[in-house]
Amino acid sequence: MKFRRNKKRIAIAEIMGTLIMVAITLIAGAAVFGWINGQAGSSENAYGQSVANNVNFLRESFSVVATQVGCNGETCNSLNLTLYNRGDVSLNVSSITIATLPGASPSWSLSFEASSHIDDGCLVPAITPNQKNSSNLPVSTLSYVPYELTIPATCSQYMLPGQSYVVTVQGLYSNVIQTQVRAVG
Repeated sequence: MKFRRNKKRIAIAEIMGTLIMVAITLIAGAAVFGWINGQAGSSENAYGQSVANNVNFLRESFSVVATQVGCNGETCNSLNLTLYNRGDVSLNVSSITIATLPGASPSWSLSFEASSHIDDGCLVPAITPNQKNSSNLPVSTLSYVPYELTIPATCSQYMLPGQSYVVTVQGLYSNVIQTQVRAVG
């Protein structure tokens, strides 16, 4: 039996077909590898950021050492907070909130944050990061000067002498410390 070539059928040679299939496979493999490598990089960055936030949350540790409420007459409109940083990262407070005790009448809260804002028609000034105590006294280098909070005169909210209030301090990495202060006139 003799095979003849049909001149009407023209096709690619077997070697050329094999080379084209290998090239397509390599290109598709490189594209899949690139996509998976990009996804792995994104996941790695997200995981690294999550771990870094958790580590900083654990390294941030501070406490309220002293509180002093400033009163003049029937109202108290200032609060000094002294914080002590016992953590491994520098102390950066993101918000301080003064609120009445739960169930107190009238109830109110006022939050001091990193930028000034309007809270129920009251312009609340921003808190600024405190600097480390630079005196030569034998205090820890992690001691900070007090935060001085003054309730603006435009706010109709004041601390009343004899009343207790909850002060919540939140750090940059979401650590929260609550303390109770009593306004003494």
